[in-house]
Amino acid sequence: MEKKFGVLFVFFLLTILCCDKDYSLTQSGINCKLLKEGFIQLDNEKVKAEISKLLIDLTPKPSYFDSTGHLINFGILFSRIEQCDGIFCDMSCYCCIQTYPAISEISIQTDSCSVLISRIIDILTPETDTLAYWNLHLKK
Repeated sequence: MEKKFGVLFVFFLLTILCCDKDYSLTQSGINCKLLKEGFIQLDNEKVKAEISKLLIDLTPKPSYFDSTGHLINFGILFSRIEQCDGIFCDMSCYCCIQTYPAISEISIQTDSCSVLISRIIDILTPETDTLAYWNLHLKK
C-alpha cells in the first residue's frame, strides 16, 4: 500500500511540475506575452484584444476638475498594463484629439533585444461610456 502511495505521489508531483502553464497571464487576465509581441510587431489586433480586456469596467466618474470623468481610470489602466514586466506607460495627452468622443493617447515603451520600442495607443474617452481601444501607432 505504501509503495502504491509513493508511486502515485511521485506521479502527481511530476504532473504538477511538468505542466505547461502560461505564467504570462496577469491578475487582470491579459496575456503579457501577446501584449508585448503586439507592441513590438505593431500588431493592432493583438494589442486591441489584450487592452480591451482592461477597459471593460472603466466607466466615467465626472468631477469638477475632470468633466470627462476618466482621468482616474487612466491611472488604473496604467497600473494594469504595468503588471506586465518590462512594459511602461505614460499619458501623452488626455482628451487632446477633438473627435467625438475625444481620443486620449498613451505612450508605451518596452524592450526588444536591448532596443527600446516606443508606441502610442489611442483610447476613445467618451463622457458617457467606458474607455475603448481605438488604435496603435508609432510614436511621432
